[in-house]
Amino acid sequence: MKFLRPAFGQTLLSDITPEAIEDYLAQRLTSGRWVRTNLGRQRRGELKPSTVHLEFRVLNYMLNLALKQKRLAINPCGAVEFPAPIRKCVRKPHYMTSSEQARIELVAPPYVRNLVVILTEMGLRPYKELLPMKKSDVDLENSFVYVPDSKTQSGIGDMPMTELAREAFRAQIEATPGSEYLFPSPSTRAKKPHVTSLRRIWEKTLGRFLTFLYITFATPSRRG
Repeated sequence: MKFLRPAFGQTLLSDITPEAIEDYLAQRLTSGRWVRTNLGRQRRGELKPSTVHLEFRVLNYMLNLALKQKRLAINPCGAVEFPAPIRKCVRKPHYMTSSEQARIELVAPPYVRNLVVILTEMGLRPYKELLPMKKSDVDLENSFVYVPDSKTQSGIGDMPMTELAREAFRAQIEATPGSEYLFPSPSTRAKKPHVTSLRRIWEKTLGRFLTFLYITFATPSRRG
């Protein structure tokens, strides 16, 4: 939206033409990728066509919505051909069903089962919010958790939990006595010769699973 708004924000819907959209896409494809560094704003290569195509899909969705609301007679994106090759398959989100979640919980170890329930019930970010969480941040009596750090400012604060999430928090607290963290790493839970292999399993298997679960399955809209 931060790119679409400056280009089309001051234009009447009826004045948005296929030619204007094509000009925008061509300009974005040649504008390069800019990042902010300690040395100022610097260009770091070219934008991928898939990135610009995502902006095109967002614009197309917005204009289709205007069409349904009878604010437009025709969607101009329908007459636009994207000027660069993109991947044929665009990954679409898949929302986990209750039966899929039940199958995961059936074969998962207890701490992964608790992770799955908490993520799907509350939509917490795994690395920024859930895994660093301490037991002192969990109030089972009043059914809420305190999130001290988040990707966004609005994510910091108290978050109410569902009954299923409450039971998962309780089970995880009881399963990790002696640690101040809800999900202590293998290196803090045990000092044995196979701790390296445990850590490798934690990083590779659980790490990838959490990222996949949050991006593909978890629904942040279910928060609080």
